[in-house]
Amino acid sequence: MKGKITLFYVDDDMDDLDFFEEAAKGIEVNVELFTNCDDLIANLHNAPYPSIVFLDLNMPLKSGYALLQEIKQSQKLARLPLVVLSTAIEHSIIEECKKLGADLYIRKPTSIKELTNAIEFAISIKWADFNLSGLKFLYKR
Repeated sequence: MKGKITLFYVDDDMDDLDFFEEAAKGIEVNVELFTNCDDLIANLHNAPYPSIVFLDLNMPLKSGYALLQEIKQSQKLARLPLVVLSTAIEHSIIEECKKLGADLYIRKPTSIKELTNAIEFAISIKWADFNLSGLKFLYKR
């Protein structure tokens, strides 16, 4: 099944995109990288859908917050699992992401191994049966 998993990740930082791609290599998943939210949204409207959307919060033009709202307000896209991948650790930011409909919050790891573990954790979740109360929203490594 892993070969059929596709991850979308949007981040304006090329180093973070490269880091994500490198971490995902050992997991045997398909990865699509985007540098802005509008490109990601355009691709979401084309089938097939990704298995999970990972997103950064702080991006120019359209923030990750706006992206969360846009996806969750779309009947077509609302059920996509959304994972915030951010350096922010403030409780208020994490709670805002939860309120806006993010399904999981991961603080950006500092090593490839930690990021690989976080991605593996996200893809191990049975999203169709996912219940936020049954799993902590903030991923702890």
